[in-house]
Amino acid sequence: MDRITENEKFKEILSNIRHYSALRFVMLTVFVAINGAMFTQFFNCEFAARNPQAIVIFEIGGGIISTVFFIFERALDHNLSNYWKTVEAYVGKNDALISNRSELYKAMVPIATHGIIVLAFIFWVYVSNGFYPCIK
Repeated sequence: MDRITENEKFKEILSNIRHYSALRFVMLTVFVAINGAMFTQFFNCEFAARNPQAIVIFEIGGGIISTVFFIFERALDHNLSNYWKTVEAYVGKNDALISNRSELYKAMVPIATHGIIVLAFIFWVYVSNGFYPCIK
């Protein structure tokens, strides 16, 4: 059996970085779509009057979905960070692959994606404590 070359390993690492980078924004899109659908029905007083049990499902489901996507995002960020460390070990800190990566943006992207998920979780926890927009 042929052994994989270092060049092939490096290409595979870069391919995984592209994959996980794209996956981050796909996951965020799916998360926002799910929450958007839930928010729409949660704030629909006519729907709530016909389906009062659904409101509790939204509250619990929103918290669970937020937790699951937060875990996904943490794992994804961990994998990306480790892949970039491996690239740095291959090419060194002064290579264009590494030196052009902004430290500020490396920190801001995970903060932004985590923030969106955490804010949704806070919303669902808040509404599960008795806030309901259709009760006057």
